[in-house]
Amino acid sequence: MLRTIANRFYADYLLPDRLHVLGTLIESALQVGYVHKTISNHFLQLSTEPKAMSELVFIHRTDVDTDCGTARKMFEVFKSFGITSTFYFRRSTLDVRLMRELHDSGFEVGYHYEEIADFCKELRTLDPMRVSNAIPDLKLRFFKNLKSMESAAGFKFTSVASHGDFVNRKLGIPNHTLIDADLISDAGLILEAYNPVLLDSLTDYTSDSAFPTFYREGRSPFDAVKRGSDGILFLSHPRHWHAAPWLNFKDTLIRLKEGLLIR
Repeated sequence: MLRTIANRFYADYLLPDRLHVLGTLIESALQVGYVHKTISNHFLQLSTEPKAMSELVFIHRTDVDTDCGTARKMFEVFKSFGITSTFYFRRSTLDVRLMRELHDSGFEVGYHYEEIADFCKELRTLDPMRVSNAIPDLKLRFFKNLKSMESAAGFKFTSVASHGDFVNRKLGIPNHTLIDADLISDAGLILEAYNPVLLDSLTDYTSDSAFPTFYREGRSPFDAVKRGSDGILFLSHPRHWHAAPWLNFKDTLIRLKEGLLIR
């Protein structure tokens, strides 16, 4: 327990900048011959350009759960190597200036949605039946929130990605339960980032993690590059690449409050 607390404290308040590691990963993939794509571009090419699927594909996905400042630094790293990637923003991390700069630079920007988790927090419930009954209304809420995010950004999104909240883990219902083909079509989207066709087209789906492991389940994207994996999707989060003490402190307080209200 003490070791866990110490690791969390280090990760949130003392972790030095690790963006050079991100740069090394990109450089390693480029040297092997990986083509870097956005999520929507890769998904469209699956059906329209089958020959392109013989390429070594690397997709960087960044979920901006917190810390837009580090997200901007990650954007600068990607740009320095001349590649594009996909960034998803929550309503709580809406950063219009950054989102527009990403879009204008050819990056993909989308909505990191969490309507089911928000509903549970508002009603302080973990009752699956209440969630199930509310799905039609939550789809409408998702649609309105998406349009609000797009309006603020000033451009149309092509994809969205479900946010994984602690509430979803307790509830056993992910946010992407909301999404179906009709909603994707009505919203004018190409796909949801957990689309099985997208994921099945990739050999390795890895994610970063907090100190001291840095990669979930020990599955490093560097290893996937060394193996020459046909397709790699690497999910990253700004807070795992540079400590933002004040933001992390506020986030911890919010998380503690929400945890006390929902049990």
